[in-house]
Amino acid sequence: MKVKKTRFTCLRDGLAIRGFEFRPEGERLPAVILSHGFMSNHVDTDRYAKRFAEMGYAAYTFDFNGGCLIGSSDGKSTEMSVLTEEEDLKAVIAYVSALRYTDNSKLTLMGFSQGGFVSALAAADMPQRIKRLILYYPALCIPDDARAGQMMKASFDPENIPETFSCGPMKLGRKYAADVISMNPFEEIRGYRGPVLIVHGTADPIVNVAYAKQAWKTYTFGDINSRIEKEDLDRKGERCDLPEIPGHKKPHRYVQLALIAGGGHGFRGKKDEEAFERVRRFLDGWAEILTLDLRSAALEGAKKDKKERRLAGEAKSPFFRGEVTDCYVSRKDRWGKNRAAELVCAGKDYTGAACEIRASYEGDGRDSALRVWTDSKALAYLKDSRCEASWEKKKEQMTVRVYSRRHDGE
Repeated sequence: MKVKKTRFTCLRDGLAIRGFEFRPEGERLPAVILSHGFMSNHVDTDRYAKRFAEMGYAAYTFDFNGGCLIGSSDGKSTEMSVLTEEEDLKAVIAYVSALRYTDNSKLTLMGFSQGGFVSALAAADMPQRIKRLILYYPALCIPDDARAGQMMKASFDPENIPETFSCGPMKLGRKYAADVISMNPFEEIRGYRGPVLIVHGTADPIVNVAYAKQAWKTYTFGDINSRIEKEDLDRKGERCDLPEIPGHKKPHRYVQLALIAGGGHGFRGKKDEEAFERVRRFLDGWAEILTLDLRSAALEGAKKDKKERRLAGEAKSPFFRGEVTDCYVSRKDRWGKNRAAELVCAGKDYTGAACEIRASYEGDGRDSALRVWTDSKALAYLKDSRCEASWEKKKEQMTVRVYSRRHDGE
């Protein structure tokens, strides 16, 4: 698809915000606005914008006023804060919404790190304007860092914030810390009730994965705990565990937490592809409802069955947790296609009720339509949903992700 890249400029309080538009051909285009992280600029988000444009979206990247180490927009870094960046983003939203070729009813915000925090704040302030929200390792730790007097490479007395202080090569003003020091970020963001995707690396050294898990709880249940407990911060997250569901509350199926195993603060290579695949699924209307971590299982008897491979493992999701009690994948035929697969999971759904989930497919093995059955009353919708699965093979292990088709707003 042909993509045209052009410059754009809009204003916030007399300050020029400069950025780029990535636009495919067409009218009434859905739009995505991408917000960069602290000390970064639009360059780090341009590659994602190009991919969105190739998918049929009008995509917009820009430099925050005073928010870049090297940027093209106006403003001073000593006058920048999360709240001024939120106002910048709102100005870009107004600009994009007024364009004749964009569909302002289909606006998605995507934010990275501090830009993720800013996007979450803006979505909560104007929930009717934002169709979907995508957060890459959102820096919801910023208020806690300010209260601790330790923000990235900057140290100060939180009881006596200096007028200016250095954070590595960037000079910040008192406003940067003062605007957030009394803020409960989870209370601030919970006003947005549309579809949310949070993507976070389990080995992030800058924003602990515990903040992403708490954000998932906030969006899903309105859980607004104002502090991340120390034991949560001490967990490194290598096992990629999802947060536990509090009580028997019904989870919001359209709030998704994608944990990228071993991912840091920013993704590259295969981890970047894994993360963006989750974004594609999310935008296409698919909700991940089950993650299966599988390993080879020894077959009963003296010899291995030459026609099929049996697997065992763990099944987990915000909706169901249990064990894979039976799973087989047929051997490839001469055309290189997997003939069939079937799995049985036994465990408990989010209400605590014991149940089974069964899934089977026949197809080419990579992305195949599933038939899903369950005896769980809470998960009964799966029997009437269109479901698919994707396979990620790593040596002797395999991760299978099961998705169900969703409809925004349900």
